[in-house]
Amino acid sequence: MTQTQFQGLSTTVIAGFTIPQLQAFTVEIGYFLPTQFAALFDTQLAALSTTQLASFEPTAIAAMTTAQLSGLSAAQVGSFTADEINALGSEVIESLSTAQVAGLTEYQIIGMDAVHIGAFIVPGQTDGFAATQNQALAINTSDFTALTTTDIAAFTTVQIAGLTTTMLNNLDPANITALSLAQVQSLTSAQLNGLNTTEVGGLLDTQLAVFSTTQLNAFVTDNIVALTSAQLNGLTAAQFAGLSTTNVEALTSTQVVALSTTQLTGFTSTGISQFSLDDIGVLTSEHLNALTTVQFRGLVATQIEALTAAQMQGATSSQLAVLSTTVIQSLSETVVADLSVAQLSGLSSVQVRGLTTTQVTVMTETQLGGLTASQFSAFDTVQLGGLTSTQTALLTSSELGALTAAQFDALSSDVIAGLTLGQIEGLSTSEIGILDATDFAVLTSTQLSGFAATQFGALSSTNI
Repeated sequence: MTQTQFQGLSTTVIAGFTIPQLQAFTVEIGYFLPTQFAALFDTQLAALSTTQLASFEPTAIAAMTTAQLSGLSAAQVGSFTADEINALGSEVIESLSTAQVAGLTEYQIIGMDAVHIGAFIVPGQTDGFAATQNQALAINTSDFTALTTTDIAAFTTVQIAGLTTTMLNNLDPANITALSLAQVQSLTSAQLNGLNTTEVGGLLDTQLAVFSTTQLNAFVTDNIVALTSAQLNGLTAAQFAGLSTTNVEALTSTQVVALSTTQLTGFTSTGISQFSLDDIGVLTSEHLNALTTVQFRGLVATQIEALTAAQMQGATSSQLAVLSTTVIQSLSETVVADLSVAQLSGLSSVQVRGLTTTQVTVMTETQLGGLTASQFSAFDTVQLGGLTSTQTALLTSSELGALTAAQFDALSSDVIAGLTLGQIEGLSTSEIGILDATDFAVLTSTQLSGFAATQFGALSSTNI
């Protein structure tokens, strides 16, 4: 039968079709006019297959009555196309039974237009929704506030990645917490960039632990600041290594002080250099001790200047050895005076010579006495000229003996007057030869008695 022939049939003929006759129709289903469709009894429609029901033209389906709908099973209702669903009258949608509602697919729900969604959401009608149906309703309406953790768990990673930031920000934070690790990993940079701080607060440390550095760096600075110490606890050293300078700068001192030494070692030297002075101020001596030499070299002068003596107790000689002279000069006098002999042992001759005169003047006799001969001989005449007899009291004969005549000559009369017999014994003939009348004027007979014959031999009439 052609379409023209079929559409010429009266409604009486249509109503008189037997169920076997109707079930035999294929292309003819698409020929139904609205008036012909309206003539079908509910029992006739109920006998059609899901394939046949999905083949009606939306204009024909628009004629469906609540009585006709009542005879359809859940599976039959679920077979309608989105266009057929949207062609149904609002009163027909409202008449869907609980069982029929359960048959709706997520694709039908997502495809409903605003009018039909408005007619569909009536009290009690969605109570029996499955998780996938709740998802679809939320996606259609961009209203995620009613979703349960069960609903969220049913989302595929593809669906998660397809959600808009508006949808995500409508979620209850508890639903963010319920996301599986696979779902969390499917979140895009665009989604994370638009996430509000409330939703970020719902993330667990275990979820953050599976974030890629690309995902972490998608967070705006407000979200970085919003992360609690408990949340940051989940991040690995590798994740901190990949943080952008902007996000490193956003870290608060409260967050930094809570970092483990393992996490801290993950930062790049550039990242370490981005720590604010407040961040530097909360680092413990254990934190400093854990830094690699590469990281320690990354500290800039203003950061070094902000370190306290208590913090610097954690620094090793290897770490100090990699600092430039400019950065060394930034150490406060309090810090310099508190450095141990072991820490100072790592300084090179260049670093020693780079110490400011003020820094040298606060060094203790223990520190100066602990320097090697090559380190002590690296001091220039200005640095040596500022030393007192108290500071030089523990200098070894090797240290003093390593000085050139010019360096030894720079020592004050106060230092000369304080030389011990052991120190005098180590003086070279060139050092003895530089002593002048002023120096001899402060030397005691006891000190002079310590001069060896070769040392006396180095004296000239000018010395005496």
